[in-house]
Amino acid sequence: MVRGLTPTDQALWKAVTKDVTPLGEAPVRASEGLPVTTIPAPREQGYDPRLDLHGVTVHKAFGLVQEHIYQGAQRGYKRLLVITGRSGQINQELPRWLEQNATVRSIKQLSNGGSWEVLIKPAT
Repeated sequence: MVRGLTPTDQALWKAVTKDVTPLGEAPVRASEGLPVTTIPAPREQGYDPRLDLHGVTVHKAFGLVQEHIYQGAQRGYKRLLVITGRSGQINQELPRWLEQNATVRSIKQLSNGGSWEVLIKPAT
């Protein structure tokens, strides 16, 4: 998105640069009509919106799921994937775990039966 400086942008620029001493002769000021490009910040590295629980104990899985949802919400994700496998106690317990999490908007078991789509509530 490209736009010119709004009055709010210009006021902010003045506030930020009021104590700045220029390096050269040119004054520090925002140019009228200067295009400003807003670039969305990249997703943080080191976080994957998919959580695979194969080979994890039920006790450890509960903590991993809660942390996964918390971290996803903090990073602005709206949809997460939790892979449990088709059989086993984690697959059976996961819906109860997620229903108790206030950050979760909804859950849906995917057609393969071994993974769940988790939709996160928007940040307030």
